[in-house]
Amino acid sequence: MIVILTALAVEQEAVLAHLVDVREHRHTKGTFFDVGALTRHPGREIALGVTGQGTLAAATLTERAIAEFSPAAVLFVGVAGGLREWLEIGDVVVGTKVYAYHGGKSTDSAFLARPQAWPISHELEQVARRVHRARRWHEPLAPPGEALAPEVYFEAIAAGDVVLDSKLSPVADALHHNYNDAVAVEMESAGFAAAGHLAGQVATATVRGISDRADGSKSVTDG
Repeated sequence: MIVILTALAVEQEAVLAHLVDVREHRHTKGTFFDVGALTRHPGREIALGVTGQGTLAAATLTERAIAEFSPAAVLFVGVAGGLREWLEIGDVVVGTKVYAYHGGKSTDSAFLARPQAWPISHELEQVARRVHRARRWHEPLAPPGEALAPEVYFEAIAAGDVVLDSKLSPVADALHHNYNDAVAVEMESAGFAAAGHLAGQVATATVRGISDRADGSKSVTDG
C-alpha cells in the first residue's frame, strides 16, 4: 500500500485518473479516502486523500493516513510556485528536503530565521532518480508520439501557510536570503514531512509540478 495525499481537489482528480477499481474508504473520524490500483501497475494498491491547504491540515491527515493504512510509503503530490527563472511551467521538483520557513525569532532590529528541514527518504529519492533516468514516466500525459517531456529537478522546497505571489514581498525576500537553495514554494509539505518524521519508519517524499512562478502572475499561469 502506498498513500498519496494532495491539497486540492484538482490535484486529487489528476491522481484518480491513473487509478482503477476505486472504492471509498471512510475513516472512523469522518475522513474519506479513495482506494484503488494503479492503471499501469494493477498489483500496486493506492490510498488517495485530500488534505486541503495548509501545513496543519496536512500534518493531521498525514498522521491519520499512516495510522489507518500502515503504508510502505507516503507521497505528497501537487503543484507549487517556482522560485527560479530556469523552471518552466510544468517542470517537476522532487523535494530533496522540505523547509518549514516560518520559524524564527522577531527582535527590534530583525527577524532571525530558525529553520526546520526534513530530507526525502533515501530509498524514494533513489527510486525517483531511476524513474527519471528512464525518461518514460511522462508517457501517460499525452497520446503516443505526442508525450510532453517536462524536466525533473531534485531540489529543496519551502513550505509555509502563505500563498506567495510576489518576487518583492517580505516573504519572497526572506526565502531568497534564508532559504536560498529552495527552488519551489508551497503550503503543505512542512506539515506532511513533520508527521512522516514522527511516524518513524515510513518513507516519505514530496513531488510538485510547477504551476506558476510566484511572481504576481499566478492568476494567469496557474490556469
